[in-house]
Amino acid sequence: MGHVGIGTTSPQVKLEVNGLLRVQESQVSNCTTATKGALRYNTTANAMEYCNGTAWISLNKQLRRAIFKTVGTSTHTVSSDIASDTVFKFTVVGGGGGGGYGNDYAGGGGAGGAAISWISNLTAGSQITVTVGAGGGQGTNVTKDGGGGSHSKVTLASGASIQANGGAGGTQNYQGGSGGTASGGDLNMGGGGGIQGSSTGGGGTGGSSSMGGGGFGGDNINGQSASAPGAGGGGGDKDRDGGKGAPGIVIIEWVE
Repeated sequence: MGHVGIGTTSPQVKLEVNGLLRVQESQVSNCTTATKGALRYNTTANAMEYCNGTAWISLNKQLRRAIFKTVGTSTHTVSSDIASDTVFKFTVVGGGGGGGYGNDYAGGGGAGGAAISWISNLTAGSQITVTVGAGGGQGTNVTKDGGGGSHSKVTLASGASIQANGGAGGTQNYQGGSGGTASGGDLNMGGGGGIQGSSTGGGGTGGSSSMGGGGFGGDNINGQSASAPGAGGGGGDKDRDGGKGAPGIVIIEWVE
């Protein structure tokens, strides 16, 4: 068989088009092994698509991101037409510990641990359970020590999970809270520990998470609450409240 040329008299491949090639939307809605390799234009999605033998896959690839910041448990549904070789990146950060009340000079809360994982072959249409951990409460004249942060977790339909534990609260007597641990990820990182309070510097600074620094320790004032996800709250100066630890976060990213 020879080569076919459209707009050219010397085609170099099986089909060579000199000019625009227009693919109109196909009436074939099902992608099967019989249509594997076919192309179509989807006028609803305004995208070119190819058939991989089971589903129509968009050629207009974009980075997608689902961010979970609200404390509690929710679900994320994998797209029903996602390709099996799509790689998902999961970032899981536990809640930060709260800073202690300055009975003396309180320590800062520890940051939540962090886990990062890259996973493919997720089942299209399956559900991912997402838990975002709360930040630890501030130490007060009543509670004294800062509260520990709660864990954040991702559980796949297969049962596999990725978890980042919360940081410990800072104590009323100098000691900073320890950082949380993590498990189940390709990268498992401990959160930064809270800084010890001192008579010269006041309350200790909260531990830094993978998302940012902790709240500043109080110097004649209350400890600062953390704002970066998973960071620890600052410890209070003498007779001052500590700062709250920041809630954790879960981020799911993929290209579709």
